[in-house]
Amino acid sequence: MKILWIAALLLGLLLSYAVGLNYVLGFNLNKSLAKTMNPFRVMEIAEFIVFLVLIFFLFLNPVRTFFKKEKK
Repeated sequence: MKILWIAALLLGLLLSYAVGLNYVLGFNLNKSLAKTMNPFRVMEIAEFIVFLVLIFFLFLNPVRTFFKKEKK
């Protein structure tokens, strides 16, 4: 579970850093968020499915390990 929290923390920090840089460059907050999330909106279906599968495998192993520890 630590890996999940670290990954979520890194994602949050990097996204906030990107939004902050766009804000400093003079974009308003809405435009800054739109520019940060743009790569996810221009993905094709196949790319998006591969992205979701990778995220699924990232979460699968720590969750499975957590439940194995809970049973013992």
